[in-house]
Amino acid sequence: MLTVIDGTGDANGLTYRRNMTGGMCDRLAKAYKGRYYRGPVLDGHDTFDIAESAYRDIRADAALGRQPLFLAGHSRGGAAVIRVAQWLKRDGVSVEAMFLYDAVDRTFNPFVDVQIVPSNVKRVYHARRSGEIVDYFSKAAEDTAKELRVFLLKKGHKSREVEDKRKLAQKYGRLDDAMKLRMRSSNGFFESPSIDFGNCGVGLEDNPKGYKEEFFLGSHGAIGGSFIGAQDGAWQNPADALLFQQIANADKAAVSSVSAWMAKAFDETALKLHGGVRTEAR
Repeated sequence: MLTVIDGTGDANGLTYRRNMTGGMCDRLAKAYKGRYYRGPVLDGHDTFDIAESAYRDIRADAALGRQPLFLAGHSRGGAAVIRVAQWLKRDGVSVEAMFLYDAVDRTFNPFVDVQIVPSNVKRVYHARRSGEIVDYFSKAAEDTAKELRVFLLKKGHKSREVEDKRKLAQKYGRLDDAMKLRMRSSNGFFESPSIDFGNCGVGLEDNPKGYKEEFFLGSHGAIGGSFIGAQDGAWQNPADALLFQQIANADKAAVSSVSAWMAKAFDETALKLHGGVRTEAR
């Protein structure tokens, strides 16, 4: 039995599938015939609703208790499968292994703690993003945002020059957020602060030896199988264009490295011996 909950994405189902097809969770569910759930919407309010659906489906599955159970999740989907495991622990149900792709806790529920994986999970494999890329675009993001504010004060909102500055500031801000795993308001670039995401699932209760993690030089998206996309040709300076290309190359390499590392984890847990029929659960 394999239950997979994917990462955060667009509320529109068709757009979500287009964006997430080929990602780590999608490929895992296809390769090992797991039950696949789409991840939460952008604000994450439905994270534990998805977890509850997955939990109920597991409890209703006739194979429970006859086959080993595996859980996997990317981003907030990682938080969701940890919550599933917590409910299963309450029921006395064990989990053979959990596979996490840069699991993050941004669920807006102060009463739920998913920092540590519960002890009913025998083994945890967590692929995490490296912190080395965190500050690559910090200064440029600050500088371009400051320059935009100056132009807005001097020239208002309508000039072509201001619009160019706005686009540049937005690009650097989004790159900075991608490196730091943050999300800005969709209503406006400067209307609200960024929302920071911290990792969860960073240990295994009562069994530290059962927890394995590996850090990869790549963005949050790359850990889940989606590397940073191409950017337009506008840069603050030529050096930034070269820097971005280095990051983009590292991101692509991270996708391959994560896939290879997790493949070894699947072999260690004999996941391939327990495949069934893949289903789209949500």
